[in-house]
Amino acid sequence: MDNWTKEELIETVIEYKKLQESISKNEKVVKSEVYKRLSKKFGRTPKSYGRRFSNISYVLTLSGREWISGLKPLANVGVNVINDIEDALAKIESRTKKIITIPTALKTEVPVGNKQPTRTDTTISDFVRDKQVVEWIKKNAKGNCELCGKYAPFHDSLNNPFLEVHHVKQLAEGGSDTIHNAVALCPNCHRELHFGINFHSKKNQLYSIIERLIPE
Repeated sequence: MDNWTKEELIETVIEYKKLQESISKNEKVVKSEVYKRLSKKFGRTPKSYGRRFSNISYVLTLSGREWISGLKPLANVGVNVINDIEDALAKIESRTKKIITIPTALKTEVPVGNKQPTRTDTTISDFVRDKQVVEWIKKNAKGNCELCGKYAPFHDSLNNPFLEVHHVKQLAEGGSDTIHNAVALCPNCHRELHFGINFHSKKNQLYSIIERLIPE
């Protein structure tokens, strides 16, 4: 029994995320019980789900997201399955949006804060990105930011230089998911291209210094 149906894969990703949330709350978890439950439902061995959970950890590392520390990333997974896992993650993940307001005048009092902050969950859709493009862009950069030229500020959990892949013309604006519209950036340059006051000039700078980029 080799082929995983999308239903089984989505269910496995859901169980992974539930487990991750329980661990974040310091709740007692037994991974083997989760594997047995999935095994009983889909007729696959519990060990298969342990390996698939590690595959999910690997997919999460590709985009710099947190993974369950007890489930070391396992990269023996095909591109199609990677895309299916990413698609499942995009459909079930909830992300918290924070709105920051700037006061008109600074207050001298020390803010009390909130010992038990409320939680707001919002479900948003995302694009399924081609992992082959992501891997090519990072490998081609050789650990250096393609904008500022500096080496990555740290290494990730797999001991690879940490760079983020950025689409020069954003996917939401109709940009393509190809090497001709993507660059590897350090976190600082990546944030500046999204939120900096000089993002237009930085974008033009990318087009001028990277020959493979094609304006869209």
